[in-house]
Amino acid sequence: MDANLESEWLISRDVLDSVTEPNVALTSQKYNVQVGNENITYTMQFYPKGYRKSQRNKYVSVFLKLDVMENSSNQTLDLAFSIKDSHGKPKYRTIKASRLAKHWYGCNNFHLIKDLSKAYDHNKLTVIACIQITLRENANRFVQNMQDIINFESFSDLTVICGRKKFRCHKVIMAARSTVFKAMLENEMQEKKTNEVKIEDSSPKAVRMMIDHIYTDKLPENVNAIAVELIHLAVKYDLASLIQICEVSLLSCLSNENALSTLIALDTYRPTSSTRQEVIKHIATHALNIINTDDWNAFAKDHPTLTTDILRQAVATKEDDDSTYESSDDDSNIRRKSTIDKDRDNRYGYGSGDSDVSSSFSRSPSRSFGSEDQFSSHSDY
Repeated sequence: MDANLESEWLISRDVLDSVTEPNVALTSQKYNVQVGNENITYTMQFYPKGYRKSQRNKYVSVFLKLDVMENSSNQTLDLAFSIKDSHGKPKYRTIKASRLAKHWYGCNNFHLIKDLSKAYDHNKLTVIACIQITLRENANRFVQNMQDIINFESFSDLTVICGRKKFRCHKVIMAARSTVFKAMLENEMQEKKTNEVKIEDSSPKAVRMMIDHIYTDKLPENVNAIAVELIHLAVKYDLASLIQICEVSLLSCLSNENALSTLIALDTYRPTSSTRQEVIKHIATHALNIINTDDWNAFAKDHPTLTTDILRQAVATKEDDDSTYESSDDDSNIRRKSTIDKDRDNRYGYGSGDSDVSSSFSRSPSRSFGSEDQFSSHSDY
């Protein structure tokens, strides 16, 4: 079963103009759609000044987050974004979104900020998400049957123990999903001899969520509240999909209040991840609000290397800003010179006088994305 959906999001110019810094997102209302027997809920996020600091004054960014997509492993989803022009047509850009994480799709370099003014209609901007969903109905029953294995305790041959809780599991499932569990159960280790795995550095709640994910591959409920503890387990037992979910959760909940503790967690469990670097960028960007706290004083004392990384990022960010402003000055000079040359040509009869240097910076309009159109193969991410 295939379904083609199109959702529009109207954003007022006043709201867009109120955002003056990168990494600041506007979030749409929730969209709820029914495709066959599947319920899908999602929101869009729009970054008027870009998602990354280096994109300041260049590109806006747009993302879509799937909040609910039942049986997501049984479906494929393709997504494209476009914006309407001042005549109400999806004229400007139709770009296929990249899958950034299990439930995130988006385009970092979606549209030039300087060209947004051409797309306002009565001081409103219309962002369009075009979604193409393919449901593999034959797979639904098979996947559901596999997920039900977790309830077959009479066939279990392994017990995971955390605190006073015991979780009855199946060696073949645990080993297939985790290289660490596989090594425990294959080699002559204590776990193989006793058919028990004891986890003493986490809570039963987190262990339950980990096991549920191992069996179902679903997004754990209320993951945001326990993401730090869960990423510890995900890394410990080499669960790549759960690591990704936790990183997305930590980044989506990032704030000035929790940025330092989030960075410590990521540096502990995922020191080479791009998410860690994004948190460092956030702290460097909002340094004035973060360093005047008791948390910062303790952080700087206990984590001198991370403090140095933040200072390096702050310097790099300032250099990027200085470079951007210099580039803007150069661009203004080019345009000013072009205006003088154009005026001279008109005055003395050279050329038609209709050319405009700004046309060399504009993008060619893309065709609209309809239900029968294929997604563009071009991606800016």
